[in-house]
Amino acid sequence: MKPVMLLVDADSYVMASCSLTAEHDDEGNRINPLFSEDLEDSKLKFDNLIQNLVNTFEDMGVDCSYMLFLEGNGNVRKSLSTDYKISRKKRPQPPLRADIKNYALSNYVSYEAINVETDDVISATWHTYHKDIDLIICSPDKDLTQLPCSYYDTYWNREDDKRMFSISENQAQINFWRLVLMGDAGDDVKGVKGIGKNKAEKILPDSESSSFAGGRVYRQYLNAYGLSRGAREFWRAYHLIKLPERGITIPDLTLFV
Repeated sequence: MKPVMLLVDADSYVMASCSLTAEHDDEGNRINPLFSEDLEDSKLKFDNLIQNLVNTFEDMGVDCSYMLFLEGNGNVRKSLSTDYKISRKKRPQPPLRADIKNYALSNYVSYEAINVETDDVISATWHTYHKDIDLIICSPDKDLTQLPCSYYDTYWNREDDKRMFSISENQAQINFWRLVLMGDAGDDVKGVKGIGKNKAEKILPDSESSSFAGGRVYRQYLNAYGLSRGAREFWRAYHLIKLPERGITIPDLTLFV
């Protein structure tokens, strides 16, 4: 039997541990800060979030190890598009974010993604080791659903019975092409204008063969933007959304299972 390991996208846990639950006055106005300035309290929140995740799998009867993946400095995608994640610069950031990330790197089995994204390292790690280790990706990020993997959705308000699922090879490809089709507003990746989640699912239903999905998406770009711009926008979205299978530095999982 293969060993089981959780590949944990821990960036969202870092953010959550630095954030404060909203408190409101009688008129519904928030009366407390967005972020904590209590480092010890934030460390404790982070520990609890990770322990709750581990307990979830223990309750399922899954005996597993885990590794945390965290965002580092640099991002190669910004060389592909100067607009990539540009809107995030305007968002307030927790003052303790770097402290909690460093706490995670120092106190947990963890890996920092340098010059690439956390998702990139998780993807390349999964492609390298999934035949020898039973890997479960734990993340709130839809980008990782382009992998044909076992997936546990850690998004904070997801219904418990919808968190754990397996993604087939065909479904993974459909998920990827839907992302290319509609883009990713959270990362400032433009898709075909006017196409969101619902329209993307109608154009590429789950029953669609992934063999035809790329051509269908390409035609949507050409119809929306014309031949020259459509091709350019298509390949831009493709390269920004596509996660690597190989070619980047990854951790050696055999040291931890």
